[in-house]
Amino acid sequence: MKKKLMLAGLALALGAGYTLTAFSQVKPEILVKQRQAAMTLQGKYYGPMAGMAQGKIPYNGVQSAVGALVAATKTGNETGVRAAITEVGKAGCGNCHQNFRQKD
Repeated sequence: MKKKLMLAGLALALGAGYTLTAFSQVKPEILVKQRQAAMTLQGKYYGPMAGMAQGKIPYNGVQSAVGALVAATKTGNETGVRAAITEVGKAGCGNCHQNFRQKD
């Protein structure tokens, strides 16, 4: 009797273990959405670099604007830093936003 009870308990424990792993798996739709979100994020960060590599975005303009920003921060002049930040936005971010923005 004890043997049958122990075997039944073991079978129940094994069966419960297998069903719990089956229920705890992530649905394929969620995995697909997570992968798509990761690829979208990679595209967001890689897009400007690809544009520079293809010659669509001037690399030197971004580099010189950032150099001017570094020089402005070393002076401590707040007005100069603000102007330099604006130039980085125009040369870097603004360049991509204008060139790659969907045309209506």
